[in-house]
Amino acid sequence: MVVAAVPWARHDSAFTTAFEDHAAWLAAHAPASTVAELLRSSWRAVMGMVARVVAEAVARTDRLNGLRRIGIDEKSYRKGQRYLLVLQ
Repeated sequence: MVVAAVPWARHDSAFTTAFEDHAAWLAAHAPASTVAELLRSSWRAVMGMVARVVAEAVARTDRLNGLRRIGIDEKSYRKGQRYLLVLQ
């Protein structure tokens, strides 16, 4: 067996990128069990596809882009050692 990277599939996937993107879009709008039945796949396979699509999207996105300041405040809400940390 020879393993090679191809442009139309993600790493550790048995499905094409387009199929996984379609499954993830459907899973955002319907329950995973319905998506699995519609795509004739298992519930675990659908959840794996969603995880890969989300991981790829997170890797492409810089969530701190445009961040200028961070505000941190700590408030006590009970006697003793109970604190609430607020980040803005």
